[in-house]
Amino acid sequence: MFKKNKKFFDEFVIKIFPRLIQIHESNKGPLFKYLNLVCMEKILSFSDIQILEKVVELQKISFFLYRLLQQKDIMIITIVLLCIENLITKVPFIFNSLSREGVL
Repeated sequence: MFKKNKKFFDEFVIKIFPRLIQIHESNKGPLFKYLNLVCMEKILSFSDIQILEKVVELQKISFFLYRLLQQKDIMIITIVLLCIENLITKVPFIFNSLSREGVL
């Protein structure tokens, strides 16, 4: 569905990505948090650079990733590292914000 209609995917990302952090923090279940992070990683990996530059709030995403890297769950850390890799390759100006928060 998303491959055929790129505009639909872009609108989906613009609407849902800024809310994923709030959704993650409002739920306590580890499975739900894991699935939320997987969705975030997939959005970061399949989105275009222009869309990510619109939806990524540097300070908010940097602090969110910093807090997640302090978790003891290896699956969460793995997904967060994939998110960081996607962010740095697609939105290189986020490097300063990530290093300021202690992520890098």
